[in-house]
Amino acid sequence: ARAESFEAQVKELQDANATLLKNLNSFAEVSNKNSENINMVMAKLEEKENQLKAINNTIASNDSTAIVVLTNAKQTLGENAKIGVSNGSVIIATTLESLFGTTSGATVKTESLTWLEKIANILKANPKVSITIEGLSMTGELDTAAEQASAVGAVLQNQFSIDRTRVHAIGMDGNFKEGINLKLHPNYKEFYTMVKENMKSSN
Repeated sequence: ARAESFEAQVKELQDANATLLKNLNSFAEVSNKNSENINMVMAKLEEKENQLKAINNTIASNDSTAIVVLTNAKQTLGENAKIGVSNGSVIIATTLESLFGTTSGATVKTESLTWLEKIANILKANPKVSITIEGLSMTGELDTAAEQASAVGAVLQNQFSIDRTRVHAIGMDGNFKEGINLKLHPNYKEFYTMVKENMKSSN
């Protein structure tokens, strides 16, 4: 009877050990899976960090470029030029009369070519910068404003060899102002494409 009792105890211990071993194996599997999950999450986080770093570096680079362009513009155009900065763009303002001789004209006058050449030189000195030419109208004649902006863009492209992909011209409501704004800014299309590609690769 004692032997049977010992056997029963041994069997109980063996069963308990087997259950414990099974539980340990299950725990090890869960731990391994958790470790794998943690590693995957960490890898994803690192990838996101690298993407954010790349975007932040580009933004910082664009800000630095704006400072360089602003300095360059002031040196090239002189202290009397109307130059400002808004949302990372350097804005150079000029009147319709100085470019076209009249407010309704759309042919750039010869006397303005020297000034536009200076704008072209700023663009050549900063090859990563694009230009948006805004024709401003306060009478609602946006077609004329767009035509005037396009005329300035054509001079930059055809006479001063600025690549057409860097030149954009639009007519806008000037909100009680008229004239031409030359906005020198980073290549937004390139920037957004980079962000889009980064976001796509993270999905």
